[in-house]
Amino acid sequence: MKFGELELFTTITNIVKKYHNGRPLTVIGNNLELVDFFKENGLEIKNLFSAIEEKTDEEDITDTENISGEENISDEESISGEEDNSNDEDSSGGEEQADSIEYAQEDAVNAEPSPVSSKPAKAPDPDSYILENEIDPYENYVVFTEAKRRKDLCEELEVLGFSEFKDYVFVNHGKIILHKGSPDYHDEYGNNIHCKVCTVYIQEYACNVNINVDNSAKFDEKCFISARHLGGAEITVGAGCRFVDNVSLVAAGTGKITIGSGTKIVMNSGIVALEGHTIAIGENCLFSYDVKIYSGDGHAIYNTRTGKRMNPPVPTRRSVISIGDHVWVGMRAVILNRCSIGSGSIVGAGAIVKGTFPNNCVINGNPARITAKNVAWSNGYKDDDPADIPEEYFRTTEEDEE
Repeated sequence: MKFGELELFTTITNIVKKYHNGRPLTVIGNNLELVDFFKENGLEIKNLFSAIEEKTDEEDITDTENISGEENISDEESISGEEDNSNDEDSSGGEEQADSIEYAQEDAVNAEPSPVSSKPAKAPDPDSYILENEIDPYENYVVFTEAKRRKDLCEELEVLGFSEFKDYVFVNHGKIILHKGSPDYHDEYGNNIHCKVCTVYIQEYACNVNINVDNSAKFDEKCFISARHLGGAEITVGAGCRFVDNVSLVAAGTGKITIGSGTKIVMNSGIVALEGHTIAIGENCLFSYDVKIYSGDGHAIYNTRTGKRMNPPVPTRRSVISIGDHVWVGMRAVILNRCSIGSGSIVGAGAIVKGTFPNNCVINGNPARITAKNVAWSNGYKDDDPADIPEEYFRTTEEDEE
């Protein structure tokens, strides 16, 4: 079982147990690990059909995010059937209606493949298996393990007498888009979202996602929040935070991001917490443009002698980025995992930061090192009186204190 699958399998199993009412399961798809998990949890499997929908190269590109936080959602359809042209921003300038919740859909294409095409033929839609095998919702509970939830498919299943969750469940719920102004969102997959001030993307398969953004936080257009890769992502944003021009917050799997109140992050900055990693940012911090905070390696690394993975995505003391209160991070700085920066410190422009640094110091260079101690900074450039700096941030560096 891959990392994160246990949480997804458990979530789907709980949905099935909640609704199947003793009916045996008809599983449409090739996920035999999930089938075994069902059996281990006392669920009876009546039918097992293969129904994998092949992804094209174009679809793979559609679902990717790059390190800058830009996300491409072009060529997708909303649940209402209208084309979504938001391009990861609230194209109406934040005036979306409160019911603007979408399931990003791909067109259902069942045409015959070209005779000269080298791609495999697309498998029939799951409803075809239900028709061909005369599957009755009164005697079966259906689980689609690979097919992506689509509006048109749900409508076809409804015509056949099936109700979503009551009679069937998709393991892949598709991409869910919550625009600015959306009401609180909760679903059967355990996703709980409170974010009225920024567009949120819940990626395919993501479950047990918890996002809580204070209503007083402000996000410009092109800023977004995203939860990816199976289950357990958590993102919390405190009161009075400010995000200016193309700032992204991305948590993957069990990644966690916490941003304290009054913090400001500006242009083209991105924060990414991968599976098993945590990023904790304190209050009243200031991040300049093009800052990247990235916790996790992004790829598996193995020891060639032992074959063991050297960076498993599980929480450890090394999988945390901790940034204290009132920290100023200069333009184009990069902060990597296994990093701790004390309150009141300053990170210089272009610094590559990894390691442990005390409070009220200046950090510069690649690799970053301490270049000054016993410093304090003010939000205002023209401030001449240090009394304007709160007392808790006007301190000597801890290692120099007696």
